Amino acid sequence: AQNRIPLIQSISIRNQTIGTLEGCTCRIFSEESFVAEKKIRLRPIESGKGTVLASAELLLEPNLEFLKGLQDAAKGSVSVVIAKGEDVIFEKRYVIDALPANQAHDIWKNPVLIAAFVKPNCASVRNFQSYVSEALNEISGSSAIDMYQQGSPDACKKRSLDACAAIYAALQKAQVIRYSNPMATADGACQQIRLPDEIFKQHLATCLDSALLFASLMESCGLRPVVFLINGHAFVGCHLVERFLPSVEMRDPQVIRRLITNGEFVVIETTMVGTASTFAEAEKALKAFEAKA
Repeated sequence: AQNRIPLIQSISIRNQTIGTLEGCTCRIFSEESFVAEKKIRLRPIESGKGTVLASAELLLEPNLEFLKGLQDAAKGSVSVVIAKGEDVIFEKRYVIDALPANQAHDIWKNPVLIAAFVKPNCASVRNFQSYVSEALNEISGSSAIDMYQQGSPDACKKRSLDACAAIYAALQKAQVIRYSNPMATADGACQQIRLPDEIFKQHLATCLDSALLFASLMESCGLRPVVFLINGHAFVGCHLVERFLPSVEMRDPQVIRRLITNGEFVVIETTMVGTASTFAEAEKALKAFEAKA
């Protein structure tokens, strides 16, 4: 709900009457109160001409209290009404699904939605940071969460890699994760995601769940993680120097491969944290990605 991705991408309106349409409004609302009602005053439209309402104009405010109470997907609708005063010119109702906070629709085809499930500020992640700090102290001799603040690039890379290893070690020591299949949903196109609080309670996670947990912990420590979705599998990566990728969603693995070659990026097979495998082995497990990407 808070991705700021428009529910409606655009509305195209064409005047098929013989006169100019003036003083019209476009009203968008949900009978089930999924979103707050929105009314847009339209510019005059000459006969045979049209206008397009872009996504910026159509951004609807979600009813967060209603959505937070959802435990499963709920059917609903959004209606679009174009009127001049009391006279309705056009009206159509569109059926939609409202999903609870831990479900995503077709996330493998819409990977940009992944960012919403990285939760660096949730209670369980904040509480676990002290364990990461302890593990970091054992690895490096310093417990300071001071990522990207070292003087030289090489020192920065080492400190960031040590922090990734500390997250892995802390989770492994606490036996937080055991691999599990995805949870069932009513809609096969939806995937229910275990958020960090749930993982810490249940100690179960899919590859996607564990990648998102790692990303949440990395971000809480000041690192800049990247979640990868490749052929139905998910894993996590992290910048070892302070930088961002040029866009939220990227489909060119060559960019990442160059960063790995330069020693500025690490990729981690997060499902291995639930085994006896070391951090080095979890890093090595994705060498095939580096070679073939």
